[in-house]
Amino acid sequence: MNFRIKTSPYLRDNNATIESMMRNVLIALVPVTLCAIYFYSLTYILVLITSLVTICLSEYLVTRFILKTENTLLDYTAIITAIIYSLTLTPCVPLWIVAVGGLFGIVVAKLVFGGVGNNIFNPAGIGRLFVLISFGSLLPNASTAIDAVTTATPLTLLATDGGSLLENFTLLTDQYSISDLLIGGTAGSFGETGRIAIIIGGIYLIYKKAADFRIILSSILMFVAMSFIFGMYNNLDSSFAIYQLLTGGILFGAVFMATDPVTGPSSPPARILYGILIGGISFIIRIFGAAPEGVLFAILIMNMFAPLLDHYKFAKQKLNKGWIITIGISIIILCVISMLG
Repeated sequence: MNFRIKTSPYLRDNNATIESMMRNVLIALVPVTLCAIYFYSLTYILVLITSLVTICLSEYLVTRFILKTENTLLDYTAIITAIIYSLTLTPCVPLWIVAVGGLFGIVVAKLVFGGVGNNIFNPAGIGRLFVLISFGSLLPNASTAIDAVTTATPLTLLATDGGSLLENFTLLTDQYSISDLLIGGTAGSFGETGRIAIIIGGIYLIYKKAADFRIILSSILMFVAMSFIFGMYNNLDSSFAIYQLLTGGILFGAVFMATDPVTGPSSPPARILYGILIGGISFIIRIFGAAPEGVLFAILIMNMFAPLLDHYKFAKQKLNKGWIITIGISIIILCVISMLG
């Protein structure tokens, strides 16, 4: 029997192509990008242009003159990486750092592994992490992976030292309403500006089947469930879970980064567990870790385990007894962790 080996992303629709799939992702990013332009105007436009030029030019030059492979710019993957990477950044990032981080992300995290379909880690996420680790001391108040700050962000209000969690949460609710967080204009990364725009983009991706709803819903629901349990056991208002969901980068990460078809698992049950663990790890790092945000770290950690979840011994197209038990145990363990907090 002859087998044909292909790299991800894997398309089940015979009429679908990588280009059409990525085009839908590009369209879904439009509302978030427009929100960033509206609130940050020229500041974000310059970051976006720098990111696009650096990443697209780097991919073209490396594929054309070093790898000597076909031009992959027309499949939109480099453009999407550049936009997502720019949206994870903040107004405090100098343009030269934007360029260096984008260059590292596209070359080291993608092209070194062989280009489209071969990379292990999300290139935009690696680029953002590189900026954080390498240049964190040069960025004013840059304290988190997706949520670096220029003023006090909702997350930093919750994580402020010197006050109890209840006091900090009260300070957060006094300064930001739920409508403020939904509509935008709060401090944080460019991509956190309008969460309504993120939700619109996510609905479009699911409708067009350009992103798997299992990853989006499982990560968000697990995060909300742990937030609710944690809030309940710490005598916090029931709105604590909603505020947790609408602060930081959890929504943006779940919709536009965790759903990357290359760095995530391919089987439906594995995607459910993948999303659950991303949501759970994000919450654990946010609440118990040193940084107020953890979604980027959670995504990159789970990128490493995606091949294991897709191992031929485990890969199934439908939930079976083994997967149900595994998912159930994972949920229970994560919920217990949130109770112990």
